[in-house]
Amino acid sequence: VAVCKPAIVRVHPSGILPGILTPAAIDGGSYDNCGIDTMYVFKREFYCADIGSEIPVQLFVVDRSGNIDSCETVIKVEEALLSPSYSLGICDNDTLRLFANLPDTGVFNSYTYEWSGPNGFTSNVANPSIPNATSFNSGSYTLKVSGFGGCTGTGIVQVFINEEINTPIIFA
Repeated sequence: VAVCKPAIVRVHPSGILPGILTPAAIDGGSYDNCGIDTMYVFKREFYCADIGSEIPVQLFVVDRSGNIDSCETVIKVEEALLSPSYSLGICDNDTLRLFANLPDTGVFNSYTYEWSGPNGFTSNVANPSIPNATSFNSGSYTLKVSGFGGCTGTGIVQVFINEEINTPIIFA
């Protein structure tokens, strides 16, 4: 018996990589007395033009005897949630480095970047840096990325900078 549940599919901001719907995302506990052999979905890939849409999809469940059952649900297509990150050395006034963490699409200049953060910080490079960072540079840094196909993605990284000396103590 095929049992469906609604789901969300996120489309990558490159516009090149589609959002992929997996059977597990919409399987709501399908079961069969003979055991399930295979599950697959109809309408598997989603693109920029689908963002903001609710789209009907089907889950097909095949048991070990070859019997097929299906169910239908609705998925919502949304932009990707990005996972930017940062690094900071252990010394005071070290350089704060921000990282977009996007996959290489194999296409030159496939993204545009918009970073914003504390104290009016802005940048349009993938991995900007802030030299001599202090606690005034602590806070939320937001990254918005656009692909050449018009897709976008947004992410936030929280940065905390402690101005106390962070140098490790070494015992001899």
